[in-house]
Amino acid sequence: MQVAEDEGKKMKTLAEDERQSQREMTPPSNWWLPMVDPPPGVPTIYLADYEYDTRLGWGSIGYVDRVRHKPTGRLYALKAVRIHDHQRCQNRVREYMALAPTLEYRSIVKCHGVQTERGYSRLLYDLMTSPLSGFQTHDMEILSHIADNILFGLQYLRKKNIVFKFLSPSNIFYDDADMAFKIGDVGAPKDLLFDVDCQPVPNVEAERYVAPELLSYTVRLSVEGVENWDVWSLGMCLLEFYLGKFPIDYDKRKDTKGLSLPFFMAGMPNPPRAPPEAWPPFRHFIELCLQRSPADRASVDQLLSHEFVLTFDFEHQEGKRKNEGDRLD
Repeated sequence: MQVAEDEGKKMKTLAEDERQSQREMTPPSNWWLPMVDPPPGVPTIYLADYEYDTRLGWGSIGYVDRVRHKPTGRLYALKAVRIHDHQRCQNRVREYMALAPTLEYRSIVKCHGVQTERGYSRLLYDLMTSPLSGFQTHDMEILSHIADNILFGLQYLRKKNIVFKFLSPSNIFYDDADMAFKIGDVGAPKDLLFDVDCQPVPNVEAERYVAPELLSYTVRLSVEGVENWDVWSLGMCLLEFYLGKFPIDYDKRKDTKGLSLPFFMAGMPNPPRAPPEAWPPFRHFIELCLQRSPADRASVDQLLSHEFVLTFDFEHQEGKRKNEGDRLD
């Protein structure tokens, strides 16, 4: 009897979750909610062509659902971005909608189009197998594969004059179909959270992997002409994948919300390092990424030629580099 009751409660919860998501996918009649029109020329989608499948997760700026395209049956990820009654937020959402569908590269999660209504803007993405949040491995070939794919993605973004600020395990995805690791959420306004009075507040969770020069409130670390924030973030992600935990220790008992972490990171004398038992090329790669001064960090191009990236399947890597070079030019 207890099993049947538990199963009944579970089915009821799933049904309520589906009804709630269907309501959220239905354009609201609340005319007073803010709205951001899609930028000219951006491909649009129609919610009527999609049906809700399941809620994949919630984030600082909205939520993501798995949806099914009715005509083809294909599954996608539909990301809803909350729009606040604040001009800065609305401008960033508009920029996000304009940028995301233009990014077409094997190491970037593909955005197929946007849809907007009062209260939310939505972006339709390819459905990935899983994000790497909570991922852990000591397998150097896997870590090298991640580094290789993500570095090529960062290189592609730089060709478009984009230095990705918010690279983190939650927006690095594995795509089983392509057997590749991909960057998601490029352009998402993760640095814009708002309180009940619609005033901007820091997004501490998003700042955990951000380079120290972007978190330095009292000490200026930035070097003119050197923008390699993404290299720091990549190093933090790879080190977390190896350690199985966030690489910087701080007193969570005294700081349950992590509010002092950005200040600690900005002022820390010594960046984290891979443990001595790790493979030496991996340790050196992490050290090149996690340099406090931006001028001391390796560039994306330098890291692509590092032993840690090149060691595994070298001939394949060389052939791929020639092809990627053709595509990037």
